[in-house]
Amino acid sequence: MLVDEAVERIKRDFIDEYDVLIENSDIYQWIYEAELDVIRRTGTNEVNTDTTVGAFPSAVPTSVSIKRISINGVALKLIAREELDMNSISDTVAAVPQFWYMVNNTVHLWPQMVPSSTAVRITYSKVPILMTGLPATNTFTVPQSFHTDIMNYVLSRAFSKSGETAKMQEYMELYDNNVGIRASEAQTPDTIIYKGNDPQDFMSEYEVW
Repeated sequence: MLVDEAVERIKRDFIDEYDVLIENSDIYQWIYEAELDVIRRTGTNEVNTDTTVGAFPSAVPTSVSIKRISINGVALKLIAREELDMNSISDTVAAVPQFWYMVNNTVHLWPQMVPSSTAVRITYSKVPILMTGLPATNTFTVPQSFHTDIMNYVLSRAFSKSGETAKMQEYMELYDNNVGIRASEAQTPDTIIYKGNDPQDFMSEYEVW
C-alpha cells in the first residue's frame, strides 16, 4: 500500500480529511512507530542475499540492519575495527574471513585475502524510514499482511490525540491481538511437534513396541 493512499484512508476513517485534528507528520511518525514494533515483535523483514568476497567493502543503506554474515554456513563474528587495531592484527593475513565490522555505514570483512569469488551470505532486516510523503511511491516497509495492522495502530494514536479513549482502546486492541497472532505464527515451527515421554501415559493393548 502506498503511504499517501494510507494517509487518505486514515483521515477518511478518522473523519479528518481537512487536517483539522491530525497532520500528515503525525501519521508518518505513527506509521514509523508501528512498523518498528511489528518488526520487533514478529521478526518479519529478515532477508538473505548472496554475494562474494570481492563485493566488500560494501556500503550499507541506512534502512538495512545486518543480522548475520556467513561463509559456507559458518557465521563471521561482528567485531569493532578498533579492537582489531588494538591487537595489531594485519589486514593482509591470507585466510578465510572470520570477522566483519562496520566503518561509516560500510561493511568490511577480515581478513579478505581469499579468492574474490568466495561466496558470502548476508542475512539482514530492512528497517523502516520516517516517511515525509514524498515521493508519492513511498510504501510500507513491512509485508502487505501487516498493512491493516499498521492502519489500526495509527487510528488508535489519532483517537488518543483527539481524546476519544474508547475508540483508541478499540483500535489498539485490534492491533495488539492481530500482531500477537502473527508473532505466534512466525514462531511456530512448520514441522510436526512430537510429544515427549510422560509418566501419565500408558500403552494401549493395540500398541506395539
